[in-house]
Amino acid sequence: MAQGNWVQGGSGYRKYCWCAYVDVAEVGRTDTTVTYRVTHGYGTRYAIDCYANGSSSAGGSWNGSVYSTNNSGWVWVQCTSRDVVLARGNGDAYNHTFTGQINVTGGFGNGTSNASNTVTVPCRAYSTPHPPKNIRAERLSDTSAKVSWDTDYTGLNGDYPWSTVTVGVVKNGPGKFTDVGTVSWDTTSHTYNGLEPGCMYIFSAKATGPGGTSDYGVSAPAIYTTPTALGMLEAVKAEAAKVVLRGHDAPAFVDSWEFQLTTDGGKTWVDADVSASWEDEEAPAGTVRYRARAVKSGLKGPWTESNEVTTICPPLAPSIRGVRAAYATGSTATLEWVPNHPDGSAQASAEVQITTPAGTTATTVEGSATSLKLPTDVKGMYTVRVRTKGLDEDWGAWSSAAAYTVADAPQAFFTDPAADGATLRAVPHTFTWKVADETGVSRQYLSLCDIRGNLLWSGAVDKDARSFRLGYAQHAFVNFTPYRVMLTVTAGSSLSVTVSRSFRTDWAPPAKPSLNIFVDERLGCQLSAFPGKADSDDTPETSHFTVSRVLPDGSTLQLGSHLAAGEGASDPLPPLNSEFEYVAVAYAATGVSTATRVKTTVASRAVALNWGAGAERSWLGRYLKKGSSRKVTHGYKMLHFADGGEGLPVSYGINERDVKDSMDFLLLDEEDYKSFLEIMNTAGRFWVRDLHGERFRARLSCGVKRSDGAWVASCDPTWETWEEPANG
Repeated sequence: MAQGNWVQGGSGYRKYCWCAYVDVAEVGRTDTTVTYRVTHGYGTRYAIDCYANGSSSAGGSWNGSVYSTNNSGWVWVQCTSRDVVLARGNGDAYNHTFTGQINVTGGFGNGTSNASNTVTVPCRAYSTPHPPKNIRAERLSDTSAKVSWDTDYTGLNGDYPWSTVTVGVVKNGPGKFTDVGTVSWDTTSHTYNGLEPGCMYIFSAKATGPGGTSDYGVSAPAIYTTPTALGMLEAVKAEAAKVVLRGHDAPAFVDSWEFQLTTDGGKTWVDADVSASWEDEEAPAGTVRYRARAVKSGLKGPWTESNEVTTICPPLAPSIRGVRAAYATGSTATLEWVPNHPDGSAQASAEVQITTPAGTTATTVEGSATSLKLPTDVKGMYTVRVRTKGLDEDWGAWSSAAAYTVADAPQAFFTDPAADGATLRAVPHTFTWKVADETGVSRQYLSLCDIRGNLLWSGAVDKDARSFRLGYAQHAFVNFTPYRVMLTVTAGSSLSVTVSRSFRTDWAPPAKPSLNIFVDERLGCQLSAFPGKADSDDTPETSHFTVSRVLPDGSTLQLGSHLAAGEGASDPLPPLNSEFEYVAVAYAATGVSTATRVKTTVASRAVALNWGAGAERSWLGRYLKKGSSRKVTHGYKMLHFADGGEGLPVSYGINERDVKDSMDFLLLDEEDYKSFLEIMNTAGRFWVRDLHGERFRARLSCGVKRSDGAWVASCDPTWETWEEPANG
């Protein structure tokens, strides 16, 4: 119910009010119409009796009184009621408004009350659309097809309108349609670009409208794309002039096949008379090759060519394989051959002819077997040849003869080392062996492997040699390591034998070296090493020496390597007035070493300044006047935080350190004075060694002044990262 505006009047207990109303209710519906019952009237409050009239947009008018004797609540009075039939819209709903009014023209509360009520009229009902008719499919290429149809729809004012048309396809046989395209209702074709060669496609279409979606219509006749090629075409000669063709991996959809043949290697092709069972009963003589292609719906696929076959003829000479040049007496030897049948027929039998030291024999091998054991029981020369037979009644040509020798295998063994697991005390070592063979030795080959069989060295050895000196020229031997040496001897018969010997290295060290130390005028040390006295006859000779200084952290600084006996090594920057240690190491040719450690001290009353790439230049600051001083500063960052601390900062170390020394010297004479001037004029990076064993790299700030009748030199070294001088 929709109420209109209120009309009020009166005063005190005589106060009253009234309004019009319109009520709408659906009372009937068809596919195309809706019936609404429209009721028009008024409502009052308190006692009233006034002359009035009214009208409704649903039809009808009214005259009477607005009357009520009820003072306690509203009273609703119906004045008119009409049924109104409205048409349902085509495709869309719409709104319709019903209105009514009541006019009071006499009595108390004159006035007009207007009321309105709006309803939504639904669109008309539609049925499921008809599917497209007369559906057609046309192949455009091997990748696309055009699908067409006739329409079967009404407008929106009818029962079967369309909104869209959807095309469906089934590939390679009956099945469920797959939607592949949707077009608008007034379109009558669609191009599908998903075809593939060698396939069948069935197309249909369905319509969608306000009433739903139809089933797929009657499908178009199937269309086909160009057939694919055969996977393989095999030609087999069955009889003298009969060839049987066999196709493999044929296309799925074929109406017929076309066959052609060539007898000139493919230069020209002619149609072949091949039966439905793929047989050519009258194949031409000679070498023939066929080709075939599938035909479907007038579309011809690509050709596939066969192998070549030859009309029945005797086989050609087979190929021999598997025969070695020589065999040991009583060993196994096997002959293998490959038939050569140009007509494509299988081997029916083979004949093997063997010439032995006792004469010639022939052995027939029935069937398709292509191997035979050869005799090796008697020493001597042998020859063997083979021929085969196919469908043709004649034997084929003989193969070329293969020759082999049967002889006793050579014998060889190592004499030094005489047994596996021998221990070598030194290298180079001379390995010796013995060989025995009645046909002589044609070549020898020696190799060295680790215990796992990995090749470390190999080389040819003279055929008359019975020893070889194996050492560092061949491999860098490692002490306490197992090895295996292998010898392959090939005899004049071409037979060979391989023997091996395992051994292990276990070398004694050389004698302990002696070390001579000489302190030069620059407070550097000159060093030379010499061989020590051997402890026994097994002590190897010393090959070379190394000399090193032990650093404070326990590591070593190498001062000389591969030094000969007495050859010098230089240490330009040993610490002063502080004990340190040198290490001399003696090496044998085997790589085994022994060391001698010597402690020493370089005594000095002077501070040493060195410069040059190898610290080869020096100045000695004698008679230190007032000692020296040192200032060390560590880097840190200071940060203030708002968390108390009485406003003081917090410091954090940043791994930085600055060291600065200060030294004063008396210059005793003019030579000393000029030497110090040279230091002042040198780009100032120096090595500094003080009187307490400290060594550091520094950049110097120098000065000279006259004081109390003498020259005084001052040096302020600022430390840098240590860097060793060039050695050699």
